Amino acid sequence: MPVSVPQRQTIRVTGVALPSFATAVLTIHPEQMRELNRATLQRFADEMFGHAREFSPDLCKTLSNEELARGIWAAIEQSRGYGFERRGPIRLYIELSLLFGSKFDTDPQYPWAGRILRENRDEMLRAEGLYRAVLRYQDATAGNDASSARRAMQRLHDLAQMSHDYAAQDFSSAMLGHIAHSCPEKFRHAGNDAMLALIREAGGAARRAGFQSARAYALVVALMVAFGHGCICDPFYPWISNTLADPMIATAGIRADRLERKALIWLKSVMSDTAAVIRHE
Repeated sequence: MPVSVPQRQTIRVTGVALPSFATAVLTIHPEQMRELNRATLQRFADEMFGHAREFSPDLCKTLSNEELARGIWAAIEQSRGYGFERRGPIRLYIELSLLFGSKFDTDPQYPWAGRILRENRDEMLRAEGLYRAVLRYQDATAGNDASSARRAMQRLHDLAQMSHDYAAQDFSSAMLGHIAHSCPEKFRHAGNDAMLALIREAGGAARRAGFQSARAYALVVALMVAFGHGCICDPFYPWISNTLADPMIATAGIRADRLERKALIWLKSVMSDTAAVIRHE
């Protein structure tokens, strides 16, 4: 269906991008165009708390109230750093944080997001530009709900269980090939250079965590592909940072194994409930 935004009021973003496996509806109502002030910001955050659970139920069901509130406030603060002061643009920023990860604005997988946010234009024009960019991205990369969810699950499973026999100099090339094969639409949209930057960033995060095996490195790549390049410290994925910082885990190898198990359990849980919904549509 063509998108029509005659008064910058409503856009429907159809398709799937982790972590949301359902059709996402992004809306700016006329009353949302007024600027927020301190007196109304808390009320707005409370409203967004309920909206987030409706907008991305599969992700939000894994979060406590405190964790979700922390993620929403982080998104609000980040959006205001880009000069977003009105309800509609801030709400959009929260929604995109849920869809693409809290650091979507600097993620090499979504270079269009940062470019639009940094444009020297009114916030409403930039919000409209983000809407349209999301539509183009979804059209270019997303299949139907069921197939996209299955690909996401298979992608994480395959990458996380890579063999250990990649030489250090071959790892980036091997990962590029694997991502291109597993996620061809996403790879084509982002491009070779962007994905290589993501792999290098994941390598740095793996080294800081003390990981040494190719399998552990591949796991961090998989997490960033699936949940965004900022997933290591994303408030919407606290199980990642909690596992990496857990002082009770004795070694980096055990930590990597624990992170892999948690990732697969998390995604299988989301997939199980999602598949049940899809079957009844």
